[in-house]
Amino acid sequence: MKEERTYRTPEQQIADLEAKIESVRLRTQRRTARKDPVVKETIVAVKALDRALAAGAVEPMKGGLEEARNTLAQVVAVTGVLLPPPSGQVVAPRKRKAKTVS
Repeated sequence: MKEERTYRTPEQQIADLEAKIESVRLRTQRRTARKDPVVKETIVAVKALDRALAAGAVEPMKGGLEEARNTLAQVVAVTGVLLPPPSGQVVAPRKRKAKTVS
């Protein structure tokens, strides 16, 4: 028993391609924004604040760090660059994979 195929209309195909073009434009905009030295350093500062928060800051300091992180994250968001949400854990650096000898 064959399944019946459904075909997209030309309008649907055009809409899909326009959405794809827009996503490419956004990706290009984000890539160029990441090259801006101000955005680069702001991202570094946000990551440093994330590490400080993950290290277990005391309560009065924690509020200030969270406020600073949110402010910097909003500044970066204006450029279109997406930041990962703050993690509650300290991230260990990645280890290299061992080379396999054949």
